[in-house]
Amino acid sequence: MSGDFSALDRLTARVPPPAEPRRRALPWDDFFAALGTRLPNDFVAFIDRYGECQFANWLGIADPRRDTPEECRWLARRMHGYGFLGMPLWPEPEGFLRWGTTIDGDEFGWMTVGEPENWPVMLVLHGGANLLQEETMTEWLAGWASGDRYDNSGFATGGEGHSLMCAPW
Repeated sequence: MSGDFSALDRLTARVPPPAEPRRRALPWDDFFAALGTRLPNDFVAFIDRYGECQFANWLGIADPRRDTPEECRWLARRMHGYGFLGMPLWPEPEGFLRWGTTIDGDEFGWMTVGEPENWPVMLVLHGGANLLQEETMTEWLAGWASGDRYDNSGFATGGEGHSLMCAPW
């Protein structure tokens, strides 16, 4: 594998994007201006390629441009009610900002520490464990899709009756 082969390209080689991805029309720069922060470039490239989608009928990733910045902030406040009280939530400094969720109630996002390109992935599991991953969202997804990450449930390898495919969400 070439060093130029990005995590998004590795993910795409393993799990093709939907034939007709669902994307929001709001330009990214307009969304970032309203939100008050940029999001990592790999996430923007992922949404541009995959749109809102769900992997293996299990992991859903939404295009955040569907929500207003106020709704994003409201969601962060609402998450406090789900037991995340011990963790700061975005827009608080160095807070958790969600990018995905599972049907099991796991929350995947970033710890917004430093510049967006350096935000590590945080997995907030429904069982109460938090796992910090020092990698980008697309690196994590590419590793998960290859069976190298998260757990041995079989989702990433198409086990448990779930085909490893990505469908519009």
